Amino acid sequence: MAPLAFAKRHYDEALLHLQYADYKDFINGMAARILQLKIYFEKQELELLEAHLKTLRMFIRRNKRMGYHHQNWLNIVQFTQKLMELNPFDEEQRAALQAAVEAAQTLTEKDWLLAQLA
Repeated sequence: MAPLAFAKRHYDEALLHLQYADYKDFINGMAARILQLKIYFEKQELELLEAHLKTLRMFIRRNKRMGYHHQNWLNIVQFTQKLMELNPFDEEQRAALQAAVEAAQTLTEKDWLLAQLA
């Protein structure tokens, strides 16, 4: 239900669904954390997003059972951090970030990141 609420831009409802979800499956838990990251960014909850990025980055680096997902999730965190720090008036910086996102081979949230840059 949370991804559906996110798609409808009902961010508070999506966060509520995430709060009550069962995270016994590791992949679903990580997908929920990435969705939470996107919600914080779109709501401009920058302090929450900064804290979430920090804890997510540490979790990814410490957790060894991620397999091939490791680089994808690390890329999502790194590009979101760069997007947060982006000067909105610097077109050169925006173009460089867009090129880096487009060039990334392991990045499931590429469309979302590019939409944020548009």
